[in-house]
Amino acid sequence: MCRAVARIDRVKLLAKRARAFLKYALKALEEGDSDFAVFSAEQALQLMLKAVLLHLAGSYPEIHSVRNLLGLYHHITSDEWVKDIATRFRRELAELEEAYTRSRYGGAPYSEDEARTLVEVARRIVALLEEKHRELVDC
Repeated sequence: MCRAVARIDRVKLLAKRARAFLKYALKALEEGDSDFAVFSAEQALQLMLKAVLLHLAGSYPEIHSVRNLLGLYHHITSDEWVKDIATRFRRELAELEEAYTRSRYGGAPYSEDEARTLVEVARRIVALLEEKHRELVDC
């Protein structure tokens, strides 16, 4: 019983952090900090995927690839919208994944347009995950 409670607490914590990172991504866009906006958007998506995977499967892999996490989500749920998202936003998902290291260790800065696009893609996928898993919205 304690493990189940601990897992629920961890799911809630991950979902809460995901929403906070998304909020910071939007704020960073407003303030013109494109690099931090993209980094925060990637973190928001990664953490929400991990929250949902933990909720559904009891664990998640210790990886940072949002594409692999989406693939695992699809494997567990067979939700067809995931394949559509992965195809439609293939380039953006790859760029979000790259942001995990690019914004930390250097590389070309993100333009405002790039950042807006990537934050919007992350926001849309997070919203879809929350819509599919309403129990995470209220935590």
